[in-house]
Amino acid sequence: MKKQFSKEKKFLEANLDAFPIKRISHIGSTAIPNIWAKPIVDILIEIEEKINMDKVASAIIDSGYIKMSESAERMSFNKGYSKPGFADEVFHLHLRYAGDNEEIYFRDYLIAHPNAAKEYEKLKLTLWHQYEHNRDGYTNAKTGFVRKYTTIAKAQEKKKIKHEMSLWNNPFQSIKNGLKTVEMRLNDEKRNSIKSGDAIIFTNKDTKETIEAVVMKVDAYSDFHELYKHCNKMDIGYGENETANPDDMLLYYSQEQIQKYGALAIAIKLID
Repeated sequence: MKKQFSKEKKFLEANLDAFPIKRISHIGSTAIPNIWAKPIVDILIEIEEKINMDKVASAIIDSGYIKMSESAERMSFNKGYSKPGFADEVFHLHLRYAGDNEEIYFRDYLIAHPNAAKEYEKLKLTLWHQYEHNRDGYTNAKTGFVRKYTTIAKAQEKKKIKHEMSLWNNPFQSIKNGLKTVEMRLNDEKRNSIKSGDAIIFTNKDTKETIEAVVMKVDAYSDFHELYKHCNKMDIGYGENETANPDDMLLYYSQEQIQKYGALAIAIKLID
């Protein structure tokens, strides 16, 4: 579903390029790894408060979406439904003003806490059978669970440590495209406080573009040779036909630095 979201995000950016969109995010169950989800991609578009929402809505409709509901400062649309059933790709799109995004807190919490995600999966499957033909009932029955973990996520967000890292364009694009999922750094004073649940803001040195990722796991090693033994080469940024050589890290750190501090493998999950 990540590929479907990425493709649709580019489509929406192209069709809404006349408007200063704040953020387009992948939300809902298909944004959470390793849990059951209906084959529907939920998308949240946040726009600046100064933007006329009706004008953005018209552009969304012109791009092939159907408006499903509207309330104060919120609209929802879908694409991919037909009389015979679902098309190959189905999307629910939510249009809001910037900051109206509690779904992102919930999503990020479940990504960082797989046990809570599995608990949510179990609840969804139970309710799906109970409310198979009652979408409102199904949604309402999940409300307590969603509110609980959204509240926890918001409280943790206030305490969350955000780290900043700069990358050259190639590794930046590899992370952005979901190819590189482990960032390697020295285990020095600057990085040894990184822990699971923290956030990392990556900045592209060439374009100054930024992306954000959540830290899933941190493993410390005596050096990069040891790290390379335990990590999949594609996860740390090598191509399928490239040879992974730990001495490549000497381009960034001296041998003395590596011997003094050791190495970190920081497993990350990109926040869409």
